[in-house]
Amino acid sequence: KKMELTEEQPEPKTRLWHRFVSGGLGDMVACCFSHPMDLVKVRLQISGELEANKSGRIIPTFRAIYGTEGFRGLYQGISASLLRQFLFSSNRHGLYGVLLHFNGPIDKLAGVTTTDKFEGSLAARLSSGILAGALASVLATPADLVLVRMQADGGLESAHKRRYKNVFDGIIKIVRTEGISQLWRGCGPMIVRSTLITSVQLTTYDMVKRFLVSHYNFHEERVSTYILSSIVTAFAASLVTSPVDVVKTRMMNKQVLYSSAIDCTWKTLKYEGPFGFYKGFLPTFMRLTPHNIILWVTMENVQQALSRYA
Repeated sequence: KKMELTEEQPEPKTRLWHRFVSGGLGDMVACCFSHPMDLVKVRLQISGELEANKSGRIIPTFRAIYGTEGFRGLYQGISASLLRQFLFSSNRHGLYGVLLHFNGPIDKLAGVTTTDKFEGSLAARLSSGILAGALASVLATPADLVLVRMQADGGLESAHKRRYKNVFDGIIKIVRTEGISQLWRGCGPMIVRSTLITSVQLTTYDMVKRFLVSHYNFHEERVSTYILSSIVTAFAASLVTSPVDVVKTRMMNKQVLYSSAIDCTWKTLKYEGPFGFYKGFLPTFMRLTPHNIILWVTMENVQQALSRYA
């Protein structure tokens, strides 16, 4: 009589450092696909600056970039984008997980009891996202500054072009010509945008995914669940962050002199009206939708692999 030996499979464990790795990789892979639309978004945000009823359109802008700058022009600033994601996304995803791990006091105040260390109340998730986004954005502002300037360069007159060769060349030139403090130009709007996108994006994704699993019997580890959750998240993030993103882009581009982010906000509202803050909204959504899908599909799969093998 043969004895059947059954080996117990160890439970997959999610460790705090996993989110740093999976989040950074997810956003870096995603930006390789979404970068051209991000470029179009920046060009639209600075088009018709402080001019009423003047804004560009997606397809003509895309054609103009491709026609004058070629395929490489669509990826202008990709080195800065990758460095930004490495610094920003790995830290925002990672710190979000760390902060949720220590969410006990917040959940007690909210009257919520949780058993999973990565679960948390809405208050815990939002506050964790806000703090994680703020801290990560301070680290990533220099890369974001160079990214905006490299993307805007093709739309400027020859005399105003910066001609940065790559992200490191851009950082060195800014330090030499403008001073080291200017690497954090636009840091205020960057922090506001980052707190909004991190808290809205991560919280919305988690809650939509949980809703689909609990109410509509979606499988938690199925690609269709990731995709639907990502699309809802992309729309919510685009809607909330677009006004701040316009101000951030204009402050960093530095073609019109603003004394502060408040001055930029006031002048945009005065000369362009409320819709001035939503210039580039459609390309933002068109960029964030595939970006979110690739981000979360990559991140979820990397996280599952790390949970099993690391």
